[in-house]
Amino acid sequence: MTDFRQRVETELRSGILPFWLNHTIDQERGGFLGRIFHDATVDPQGEKGLILNARILWTFARAYRFYKDPIYLATAQRAYDYLTTHFLDHEFGGYYWMLDCDGKPTEPRKGRPSRSTHWPSTFTPPASPRH
Repeated sequence: MTDFRQRVETELRSGILPFWLNHTIDQERGGFLGRIFHDATVDPQGEKGLILNARILWTFARAYRFYKDPIYLATAQRAYDYLTTHFLDHEFGGYYWMLDCDGKPTEPRKGRPSRSTHWPSTFTPPASPRH
């Protein structure tokens, strides 16, 4: 069982998490790219989905809690910020299911991430530094 655990952890830390860090962060528009093809090419015009972004938040928050790697915390914070800035309807409540690549809602349908994602209970943003 130790060998299996080692292989899974190696795949997570050297394959899965780096893939998301290297291929999905939207440096131009914020948040994460919403559409990636099987060959790792991205569609920069792809829509951004609530569930994907909530799962990115959950995954990197859990990875940070376990490994304490600051890049995981920064990625979880990026996801949290994008969710609460763009997906959250600040006027009427709820979260938009889908946004365009610029972070604007593409449909009026709203929801919230499922309870199975434990969001946002697994991530509490760090306190702002006092000056």
